[in-house]
Amino acid sequence: MLIRVGSRASRLALTQAELATAKLRAPGIELALVPITTAGDRDRTKPFGEIGARGVFVKELEVALLDHRIDVAVHSAKDMTSSDREGLSVGAYLARDDPRDALCGVEAIGPGMRIGTASVRRKAQLLALEPSLSIEPLRGNIDTRLRKRGERGLDAVVLAACGLDRLGLAREIGHRFDPEEMPSDRGCSNTST
Repeated sequence: MLIRVGSRASRLALTQAELATAKLRAPGIELALVPITTAGDRDRTKPFGEIGARGVFVKELEVALLDHRIDVAVHSAKDMTSSDREGLSVGAYLARDDPRDALCGVEAIGPGMRIGTASVRRKAQLLALEPSLSIEPLRGNIDTRLRKRGERGLDAVVLAACGLDRLGLAREIGHRFDPEEMPSDRGCSNTST
């Protein structure tokens, strides 16, 4: 039996899809990863709200499921929308990994620093910790954001610790924010639909 597993094509998404497919491995089951490019992957310049009204990182995966081009999809929980699409449901969650946000580039926040993030939540929390920060919009996958930190002369970027851990990039982390200091909206869990 062949099970086609859809996933975004980023390195982190494929790594997470591999973690999920490991749970499906059994005698007689063949698994095929099917990378799918989403609207959020194609347009890395506009804010998320300008790209589309529904799940800019999941819509194409949902369509592929409904069109029977894939059998299951693996998403990061943070990319999921608040309502299920008709005909689809969340079937499983992987165990949650480190839910903390990570500061990459420095070991502590200081007055006047320039920090990159695309997250409205992170921006508000960072400014609550240090109002003099300059928060700059920064989109792209983990590798792109880490590279842009240097290219744009940012002091730091804030990323999900679990994603850095899963990609073997924990050495990039200067500080893992305590949940009391910067509550996270999710942990690094994956969902399968």
